[in-house]
Amino acid sequence: ADLGKTIADNDIKVILMHEAAAPEVDSAVKAAGARVVVVNTDGEDPLAVLEAAGQSLVQAMAADGAG
Repeated sequence: ADLGKTIADNDIKVILMHEAAAPEVDSAVKAAGARVVVVNTDGEDPLAVLEAAGQSLVQAMAADGAG
């Protein structure tokens, strides 16, 4: 309940995570009107990993009208 309230109270639209959220966390995030974006942090080329993460974030924000 606290997580969902914090998300809603702060008008957070996207939550970045390095791995998939536990089902109860995912449910709380969605119920608060946000979405989880899993950012891949593994890779041999740090620049490519960062670029892909940035693209994922931009796509998520654009889909929610936040970007």
